[in-house]
Amino acid sequence: MARPHVEIVEAADVAPEPVPATGWPEGAATAVLSRDGATGAFSGLLRLPAGWRREACHHAATAIDLYVVSGSLHIGDRPCAAGWFGAWPAGTSQPVWIVGADGAELFVGARDAAPGLTLGPGPRAAEGVVLLDTERLEWELAPEGPPEEQISGLPEGVVTKTLRWVEQTGELLALCATVPRWAYPRLEFHECCEEAYMLRGDIWMGSSGTMRAGSYFWRPPYATHGPFWSQDGCLFLVYTDTLLVDLVAEGPLSTPEDNRRLVARRAAV
Repeated sequence: MARPHVEIVEAADVAPEPVPATGWPEGAATAVLSRDGATGAFSGLLRLPAGWRREACHHAATAIDLYVVSGSLHIGDRPCAAGWFGAWPAGTSQPVWIVGADGAELFVGARDAAPGLTLGPGPRAAEGVVLLDTERLEWELAPEGPPEEQISGLPEGVVTKTLRWVEQTGELLALCATVPRWAYPRLEFHECCEEAYMLRGDIWMGSSGTMRAGSYFWRPPYATHGPFWSQDGCLFLVYTDTLLVDLVAEGPLSTPEDNRRLVARRAAV
C-alpha cells in the first residue's frame, strides 16, 4: 500500500508519539505527518530533549533523510545547527548523537520502512552518505521550460539547493525558496509522489489552502494542485520519489484519473 494523500497538515496539530520504530532511546517524540501502513515508512517532525543521546548505530531496512529545523545536536564530532542536512542509505553507519542545551527538532524522512535502530556500524560503512551545511550552498535557479503543456522541473522563479539526487531514478530532495509576491498561475500535476515541509514564510495554493512554517503535504502521483501565490516569500523542503516534471492540468476539478488519461492522450499524439 502507498501512503495516503495528505493535504495540508500542521505539525503543531499532530500529537507527538514515541518514534514508531524499534531501538530508539526513550525521550524522542515524533509528530508523524504521513505514513505507509504496510511498510512503516514515514515522514515527520522528530523532537529531541536537551542532552538526549543515541549510540552509534545503523538503519538496516531503510534510507533516512534528516534536516535540522531548530535547536542543535552533535552527530559524532560534527556540530549540527538549524539548516544542517544528513542522508544515510540503508545499512550505513551513524555515529553517536548528543542533543544540545535547547533540544532539537528534525524533519525526518524514513523512505523505505520504519527506521529501526541496530547498534554498531552498518555493513555499508559511509557508502553514499550525504552530510551538508545547507547555509554554505549556493542557490540555483530552477530550470525554465516551455509555456505550453509541459515544464521540466520546478516552476519558474523558484530557486533551489539540491541536497540529494539519484540520477538513475530522478529521486530528489531539495530546499526551495521564492521571493515575496511570487505568483505561479498554473494548475499542475506530476507523475511522481511529491512531499513538502514548510520552513519559513507562506504559500497559498488554490487547490488546498495556505502553508506556513510547520505545514506539510504528501501528494500521490497525478494529484492536481495550484495556482500559487506567496505574500512574504517562502523556504521549504521538497522530496520526489522519481523525476519531477510539471504537467499542466485541464482544470481545477481534474482528478488523478483525468490526468492519467490526459498523459496517455498526449503520448499518443
